Parts: sequence; C-alpha cells; structure tokens
Amino acid sequence: MAAMRARRHCKIVELMDMLSIKATFFIPGWTALAHQAVCEKILTAGHEIGHHGYLHKLPDRTKLDEAFEEIDLGFEALEKAFGVRPIGYRAPSGENFPELLTYLAKSGIRYSSSYRDDILPYRHATFEGQPGPVEIPVNFAFDDWNFGMTSRTSSRPIFGRDAVLQMWIDEFEATHAWGGVTTLVLHPQVSGRPMRWHLLRDFLHYVQQKSDVWIATGEEIANHYEALEKAR
Repeated sequence: MAAMRARRHCKIVELMDMLSIKATFFIPGWTALAHQAVCEKILTAGHEIGHHGYLHKLPDRTKLDEAFEEIDLGFEALEKAFGVRPIGYRAPSGENFPELLTYLAKSGIRYSSSYRDDILPYRHATFEGQPGPVEIPVNFAFDDWNFGMTSRTSSRPIFGRDAVLQMWIDEFEATHAWGGVTTLVLHPQVSGRPMRWHLLRDFLHYVQQKSDVWIATGEEIANHYEALEKAR
C-alpha cells in the first residue's frame, strides 16, 4: 500500500514537470514523516509545501486545544521532515472557524485556502480586528474527491471522465470570464490514478492554451494580493 501511495504522488509530480507547472502540495504532518522520501521529491521539484494539519483531523470549534495542537504538530513535522515552515494552510475537509484563523495568523500563516465563499482572494479579519490570512477560495466543483471517490456506506456515484472534464472546463471558463481564481483541490488517491491522471492532464493542458491565465502557487498568489494591498 505504501508503494502504491508513493507512485500516485510521483505521478502527479511527474505531470506537473511535464507541463512545467509549479503547484502547492498541502501535506499532513504525519504523512510527511511517514513518507518522507516521497514527499521530498515534491520539494526537490520546486513545488510549495503547505500545512494540512497533522493527522488530517477535522478542526472542531468545541475542542480548541486539540485544533491548535494539530497546527503545532503539523508545523513541527514539516520542519523536521523538510526544514520548511509553510506560510499556507488548507483545513482538512475545508473546515475552519474564526478562532483557528486567529491562531493561524499568530503562527505565521499568511494565506488560507479552505473557504468556498468567493471566486476572488480576500483578506480575513481576526476577532481582535487585526488583518488575518489572505483567503484563496476553492470551489466544490474543483474538488476531485467529490467525483472520483465513493463509499461502501453511501450511494454517491463515481463520475466519469467526460462529465468531470466538461464540468471543469465550464466552471473554469465562467470563473475566468468574471476574473476569478480557479483553485483545484486534488488528492493522490484520486487524481494519481490512471484515468484521473489523464483527465487532470487534459484539463491543465486546456487551461495552458489561454494566453491570459496565470498558473501560480498559493504563495505566489498571496504575494501578488499583498502587493496590490500595499499599492492601494
């Protein structure tokens, strides 16, 4: 099983290299320690490493100490594995809340990519009224898990290539027309599989044909947003 997971990660890195794209990989701390050699290939290839919790536990607003511990342990693991302290965070399952945003900001997180409430980046505000992280919003339609994974305990179907590729193209075109950001949420156990890998390749190749599209990492987008803030 470990070898299979490693192959999926490597195939996605291979695709990014093939298309000359730099991406952000949000990695849980435990994953970084358990599969360090594989994850190091992501860093060596020049991609950004982002914070994705430690055990991929859903942040719980009723258990703030546990939620904050997940952040601390995630930082410690990524620093131990790669010598990296990430500036970007994606909450497991996209779950977030004001107290966590405040803690992230105090911990050095400059941007979050968890909320599904806009198509443009924006700045969070903390409880204290201070500037919080920049949000790079995601879109439910661009989360491959929703269409490439099912469960024996649910009736959710798996969607085929034609349905997902056309949906991604339509969503991208509409978002692009409004000047928004298209943020993919990809998982190695989904988009690292053969058919899904080809689906992702074809979508990214489609996007690359646009002359007015900037494909960037989360850090690059956050830097751009902050530069625009200073220029106002």
